[in-house]
Amino acid sequence: MKASKSSIQAFLREIAVVVIGILIALFINNWNEDIKNRKFIEKTLYAIGEEIRYSKKDIEGILPKHYKTINALTSSQDDSNESVREVFEKIDGFQIPEIKNIGLRFFISSNAELVDYKLIADLSEIEFISKGFEMKLSKLSDLVYAQMESKGKKYKSSIAELLIELTDSEEDLVELYEEFLSEYKASL
Repeated sequence: MKASKSSIQAFLREIAVVVIGILIALFINNWNEDIKNRKFIEKTLYAIGEEIRYSKKDIEGILPKHYKTINALTSSQDDSNESVREVFEKIDGFQIPEIKNIGLRFFISSNAELVDYKLIADLSEIEFISKGFEMKLSKLSDLVYAQMESKGKKYKSSIAELLIELTDSEEDLVELYEEFLSEYKASL
């Protein structure tokens, strides 16, 4: 009986050593995963911050040109001799900002579970406004290209109105970018 009692104790000791080894391995694995996840979040937030800074700067540089375009279209509405193309030529063309959301889209779709809800909500709001901007830009582009040679007040007014809506989205994006950069300054 002693042999079996000591063999049971030896068996339990071996099981305890194996269980403790497995628990230590799991702890180390989880610790390594946490480090990798933190580094991933840091790098991704840095990339998102850079994209936001770039997009903000680009929008802020183009917004005054859009205001100038709106004024030019509005002031030429009664001039039936000047086409939309000629209005754009007088103000050196029409530019659109490059809005970068690659890191933002990737982050939201890949490892969103690693960050808190507020960050995801803020990034999603930026994405939502960006998509609205893209839709407005598409409508504006379609109208401009279809009516490039038009000289009528109706078309100039419609283009100016769509451009006003586009600038509203640009202003909203700049505001969201500023809030995001301010709120997550330490992480970026």
